[in-house]
Amino acid sequence: MLKRKVGCIIILVALIVSVTLIDKSEDGIFIVSKQDIPQSIEVIRHYSEGETVLYKHPTIIMDSEKIASDTNSGESKISLTIGQQTEDIISYVDSNVNRFNIKIKVVSYDELTGEISIRLSYRDGLEKISKPMTFK
Repeated sequence: MLKRKVGCIIILVALIVSVTLIDKSEDGIFIVSKQDIPQSIEVIRHYSEGETVLYKHPTIIMDSEKIASDTNSGESKISLTIGQQTEDIISYVDSNVNRFNIKIKVVSYDELTGEISIRLSYRDGLEKISKPMTFK
């Protein structure tokens, strides 16, 4: 009887831990915009010996689909260029990270000034970042 209770408790704890640790979100790069915006966009992963363009398009398209993914590894940083402005969105990606999720959500767009406000979310196995950014 005691062995049965201990066994049930161990199974219950294992289930709780596994459900907690399973990450259900999909890896890749996502851009979410409710409208087409006439600004170019580019996401680049910079390594010490070169760079990889993960995504490039002449306009920000109204969409919420996965646009790219990258399974390369190596110490790097990731930058985002909208129009003529480039910002490092992730200043350091560990060499052990080869799968990550980036969500770039357009929060607002001012047609008169061209100012774009975004909410950036980044997640990998080591860290999670969420921050607002403005491109002019």
